[in-house]
Amino acid sequence: LKEHITYVNENGSIIFEYYIDEQVNQCNKSLQISLYRITLELMRNVVKHAQATKATIQIIVHSDNIQLQVED
Repeated sequence: LKEHITYVNENGSIIFEYYIDEQVNQCNKSLQISLYRITLELMRNVVKHAQATKATIQIIVHSDNIQLQVED
């Protein structure tokens, strides 16, 4: 995901800042894949529909849930 964000930042018109909790790496692979796909779709929506020049992505692992937040 970090590599994809870097690619978009270098080749697009929107700069994505991000914080991805390292505890995500301890989640099961199925959940990691779901987070990846959801985040990519949210990024596509920002690029396609927002008039933003900057956006923020946060993935934070809590003891009982995972928070995914994308803001433009």
